Amino acid sequence: MYKLHLILKYLRKRRIAWWALAAVTLCTTMVLVVISVMSGWMQMFRTAYHGLEGDITISRVSVSGFPHYQEMLEKVRGLDGVRDGGAAMPVIKTYGLINVWGELQDGVQVEGVNLPLAQHIGNLVQGLQNQKPYLESRLPTLADAADKAAMQKAIDDFPSFDKPHGDDWYRAQMPNANTRKVNVANWPGIVLGYAIIGLKREKGGAIERPSFDLNSVWVHLTPLVPSSSGTPDLTNLPVQGFWLVDVSRTGVYQVDSKTAYVDFDLLQKLLQMDAQPYTQDGQQKFTSARANQIRINVKPGADLAAVAAKVKQVVDDIRNSYEGVETQLDPIRVETWEERQGSFLAAVEHEKVLLLFLFGIISLVAVFLIFCIFYMIVAEKTRDIGILKSIGASSGGVAMIFLGYGLVIGIIGGALGLMFGYLVIHNINAIHEWLGQQFHIVVWDPKTYLFDTIPNQISAENAIWIVSIAVVSSVLGATLPALRAARLQPVESLRWE
Repeated sequence: MYKLHLILKYLRKRRIAWWALAAVTLCTTMVLVVISVMSGWMQMFRTAYHGLEGDITISRVSVSGFPHYQEMLEKVRGLDGVRDGGAAMPVIKTYGLINVWGELQDGVQVEGVNLPLAQHIGNLVQGLQNQKPYLESRLPTLADAADKAAMQKAIDDFPSFDKPHGDDWYRAQMPNANTRKVNVANWPGIVLGYAIIGLKREKGGAIERPSFDLNSVWVHLTPLVPSSSGTPDLTNLPVQGFWLVDVSRTGVYQVDSKTAYVDFDLLQKLLQMDAQPYTQDGQQKFTSARANQIRINVKPGADLAAVAAKVKQVVDDIRNSYEGVETQLDPIRVETWEERQGSFLAAVEHEKVLLLFLFGIISLVAVFLIFCIFYMIVAEKTRDIGILKSIGASSGGVAMIFLGYGLVIGIIGGALGLMFGYLVIHNINAIHEWLGQQFHIVVWDPKTYLFDTIPNQISAENAIWIVSIAVVSSVLGATLPALRAARLQPVESLRWE
């Protein structure tokens, strides 16, 4: 009992030990914040990039794509391990120029997708921010029957590129087009990444509601048209008008600031990647339609590598059946999402390990500070140690006083560090916004760190490990001074003063 009494007394009276407590608290907070941000960044990276393209991807680098994708799709959908419900989707990817409302001209990556299929693959549909809830709230306010019918169809068909208003509504948005005899009501729908048109993310994660009606935004798109040889055709680029039907947020800033999504079939025709007629030996024939990717999702619990091997076998069989399917420098690749993002994942893992190593070295300061402070306390309390031993305290009992002292500092410091770490991590995005507003300090630039938010989740496992290490480090720092106190002899201790 006397041990606990002395430990608490030293903790209250010996204020120099508070520096050791502060060091443990600060180091715990610092390591917890760093490992939480890095682990959260890694988790966000894996989740976001996994959601961009699904589990397995068949692709070519060239914008000209690859033929016979329909045959691949049919056989892949029948493979054991591929998720039911059409979880295999062709995608066309190219580059283009957009003109938004006549106010913004920029280069973007254009993706042709099938939105009904996309809800089974990746997170594109889950990232649509405007369409369904906004339309459902607007529907009761409409008086025009045509507008009501168009909006109800867009709601019923969600997700789709359907425009939510009637033809007259869209003609009214561009009255000058009527004089040029441009039927703007026939323009199809387009989805833009939210950052393209300068929208911001709210604290809850949703996209801010702009002051204007998103559906009134028109877009002119000029896509880059590839040829079967891979050489872009720059002589007759198509210009297609669109109406904005939704904005998308994947959470990856580079994607959300540079990607436009349109209907797969429409983009295929614009790029002349659909079946094109040609004449051979006096007979009209058709080329095979092309796509740039096939994205596939597997069943939960299925072996991703095993399913990818089956998909690769399908691709090998088909390309061996035809000539000119691929080139030596640009073959058709079958990759899991981890293989496609392997270099990025490895870089983030290495950065995480390096930062933890560096901050671990810095945290050793707490151990040495505890050692120095406790060594001084032992030197100052030599007479007290002599009195304790003279009345029967054992060497082990004396040692346990200082080890317990270190243990208490470790527990309190670890708990305070956990509390401060939680507060910092939980409010890190708000803190970052405040620093930007008050001091114009931007630590987390989404253009650099890929994501538009700082990770703000603490892993319970990481917290337990870090606090445990803080406690153990405190005890280790107190070990040598405790051994020195235990070895002091009563006579020498009392003769000290």
